[in-house]
Amino acid sequence: MIKSKKRNIKIKLEYDGTEFAGWQVQPEMRTVQGSVETSLNKLTGEKIRVIGAGRTDAGVHAKGQVAHFSTSTRLTENTLLRGINALLPKDVVVLSAEEVTDTFHARFSAVKKTYCYSVWTAKISSPLHRRITFHYPHVLSITEMQKAAAVLVGSHDFASFASNRGKPEASTVREIMRFDIIKADSLLRLIIEADGFLYKMVRRLAGTIIEVGRGKISMEELKDILMKANRKYGGPNLPPHGLCLEKVVY
Repeated sequence: MIKSKKRNIKIKLEYDGTEFAGWQVQPEMRTVQGSVETSLNKLTGEKIRVIGAGRTDAGVHAKGQVAHFSTSTRLTENTLLRGINALLPKDVVVLSAEEVTDTFHARFSAVKKTYCYSVWTAKISSPLHRRITFHYPHVLSITEMQKAAAVLVGSHDFASFASNRGKPEASTVREIMRFDIIKADSLLRLIIEADGFLYKMVRRLAGTIIEVGRGKISMEELKDILMKANRKYGGPNLPPHGLCLEKVVY
């Protein structure tokens, strides 16, 4: 009997991370990866492992998470898309599915990722934004925050903005290509595009920039924090629910 050649399928996902214990499968925990794998196993009858571009933490959301999996199924891409979504819970959806070459890897083929940290700055919290923004009802200097963001653009050692937890990295040097601070009414968005991120780096960068906006960290102090490349000097680690993985580029 001739075995069917395995196909490599790339999918793009959107999810509300509020009720997930993160992306990665964990025993007895509800995860995004676990939900997708369960749906695929039911749909194809195979034991399928899904590999994501990034392991988002508990409470973190995604508009453009990318993953891939290997399968022997002959179902078309459209049938796969409809079938997965029919089986998935309502807080996660597959936006697209396409067959790609065997060399594609959702994590290792990525060249850059974009994250957005959202802050609700009104004095009164918003029920409509509470799951996807961090409520911070204080006056912030957007101009100072934009200056601070410009300091962080480029290739630097971002060890000061990594978490003390997580696996040690071979290198803590990353390149930020874009760091935009955009405010529209009460919604403040910090958009960061880089070739990669350290564990909880975006949330600590956001916390540090917020401190600059409050006048608690000066521009010289920010440069000093960056130069010291030591985790104990970075700003606060903001809550996960304000963070969203926006885009992965290959």
